[in-house]
Amino acid sequence: MGVKNFWSLHVDEALVASELKKQLSSDYEVFFPINSQLPDIDLIIYNLKNHKTKTIQVKSSQGYGAGGSNSSGHKVHKNKINPKIVDYFIFTSYFEVRQKKKNKMDIETHYVVIPTQKLLDLVNKTKIISKGVCKFSFYLESDNTLWEYWKPHMKSIYKKDGVSYEKYHNNIKSIINF
Repeated sequence: MGVKNFWSLHVDEALVASELKKQLSSDYEVFFPINSQLPDIDLIIYNLKNHKTKTIQVKSSQGYGAGGSNSSGHKVHKNKINPKIVDYFIFTSYFEVRQKKKNKMDIETHYVVIPTQKLLDLVNKTKIISKGVCKFSFYLESDNTLWEYWKPHMKSIYKKDGVSYEKYHNNIKSIINF
């Protein structure tokens, strides 16, 4: 008989929760839903002063490539991008970064913290949905800006074929506006 995982905690969610606790003030607490039957909500942020909550969906991907050509890929079913269920999506990407003074690689975590309604607006405006799935291809450029390209194979050095995610890049504190 197999053992069923009754908890919905994943490592990436724990890392995001840790980063949230580090960056948010003591007025906020982060909770994990323990019920594995709640697949759309990975984290809950609770405002201790006004007793309001925000829900978060975490999507993670390893980085591909190195040294200025880092990218990550995420897949989300369009019907899961529902602002009535989840308030924010946090996409995490782990990119290799070469240390300049030392000849070794480090791994950096980058976050895209975006309100679900804004994500849905971008999907409706820019995405070609295939079989109900939206694909996100985030690129960490050599100037440390984060872009998504609609046609990764046609990536332009002038960035004319993509969308800047700088407004949402590592912007964890944007969540505290409640």
